[in-house]
Amino acid sequence: MIEDRVYLYLTGIERVNKMNNNNNVNVSKIKKMVKSKGFVTAICAIGVVLVLVIGYNLRIKEATQPVKVPVAARRLSPRHLITEEDIKYVDVPSGALSGDYFSRKESVLNAYVNYDTTIQEGSLFYRGAVVSKSELPDEALYNLEDGE
Repeated sequence: MIEDRVYLYLTGIERVNKMNNNNNVNVSKIKKMVKSKGFVTAICAIGVVLVLVIGYNLRIKEATQPVKVPVAARRLSPRHLITEEDIKYVDVPSGALSGDYFSRKESVLNAYVNYDTTIQEGSLFYRGAVVSKSELPDEALYNLEDGE
């Protein structure tokens, strides 16, 4: 009975040793493969492709993200006082926005269209096209009373 247990114990050790030898062979093959130039090149290429795909997707998402901006609700002539009725909001892809424009309604409300500018319906309010009353060249005329 003890002999049977010893036999089972020894055969179990032999099986474990055989498994370890097979694993050592597999581990050495893996080490060789990892050290090869082709494997390293393939891993680097996969990494570069992943970085490019992720970066591209992030840039596209960023450029197409809609932004709410104020635009002219109707055609505004020179020296026109901009009121609530003259402003509406639209969604525009952030990649389509450029230049020095106003992004808030409060910035253009109660301002004037510059004397040499007409703002078309649906157009953004750009800084050169929208000025304060004091920036108009004929600002003194606005302070005259009727009949003066």
